[in-house]
Amino acid sequence: MRQRRNTMSTPARTLAPMGAATLIACMALVGCDREPTPKMSSADSSLSTSTPMAQADTGTPMGSGMNGTSEQMSVPTAPIGRSDGPGLTMGQASADGSAFDAMTRSEPTGAGVPTSQQAATPATASASGTLSSMERDFIAQTGAKSLFEIRVSELAAEKASDPALKSYAAMVAADHKGVSEEAKRLAAGHGVNLSQTLSAQDQKTLSALQNASGAAFDKQYLQTVGVTEHEKIIATYEKVGADAQNPALKDYVQSTLPTLKSHLDAARKLQTRG
Repeated sequence: MRQRRNTMSTPARTLAPMGAATLIACMALVGCDREPTPKMSSADSSLSTSTPMAQADTGTPMGSGMNGTSEQMSVPTAPIGRSDGPGLTMGQASADGSAFDAMTRSEPTGAGVPTSQQAATPATASASGTLSSMERDFIAQTGAKSLFEIRVSELAAEKASDPALKSYAAMVAADHKGVSEEAKRLAAGHGVNLSQTLSAQDQKTLSALQNASGAAFDKQYLQTVGVTEHEKIIATYEKVGADAQNPALKDYVQSTLPTLKSHLDAARKLQTRG
């Protein structure tokens, strides 16, 4: 029995190493049919860690595909332009410069902003209803000038020895009261305070007439106030009317000039009487 058992175990011992070798060989054959798992390159590794912003900025191929071909990641271009409405993509802006240029851009104050939305410039301020410094000064001084004309003419209406001159002076005083009221309305509408202080020259003229009498008074009033002063006032009004941009001021000047010119014409006629 021991002899037989040993005889039977010999083939088994012989086959054991052969079976192991066969198994290893089979496994090797099976392994040859399988593709090795591709190893990620450093470029692919950087792709996996790249942020979307970096990918969008470069616009270059982002890595190689498993089949070895170069693949480019498709990244939607963010719209540019106004944030409160549909924008123009970078591609569209490049292809259509006119469309891109027509868009409102976020630039320093005034750049890319429609003219109608910008603050009024000094050149257009008066046209839009505000006053320039020159226009404000003129309106303020009309108060003092009208005050002078009223006071000196009321004085002449009382002291003049010539009845025609008395009537003329009364007319001038009444007309300048009306001019003064118009100036007050204009000033109030634009926040301007009318001056109520006579200039040094006007105060000097008024004082001189207060000390004069008779024919000397008549002659001095007619020449100084009726002619010289009205010539100066008319010249000033005409210049302001030509330079002013404010519509209300231009209307005031144009409506006042005929009255001032009528005063000058009447004074000259009184001077040329025989």
